Amino acid sequence: MILKFGIPIAVSGIVGAVIGAMIANKLDVVHLKKYFGIFLGFIAIWEIYSLVKKYRDAKKRHNKDMNLNVKEEK
Repeated sequence: MILKFGIPIAVSGIVGAVIGAMIANKLDVVHLKKYFGIFLGFIAIWEIYSLVKKYRDAKKRHNKDMNLNVKEEK
């Protein structure tokens, strides 16, 4: 099972690293820093969005559980 998924992931990672290194060598340092900063900005926004979504879902579940407990007490 590990080989079924591990080998394709490893090969893809190696190929991606080689292609990324080639692209990085051809770009100007200023542009590379700018693109990397934009990439990090997108990752930060995604992480914040995921955190807020998890918080809202947990809050909904908690409120739903509390409503069930109140109904059971009556």
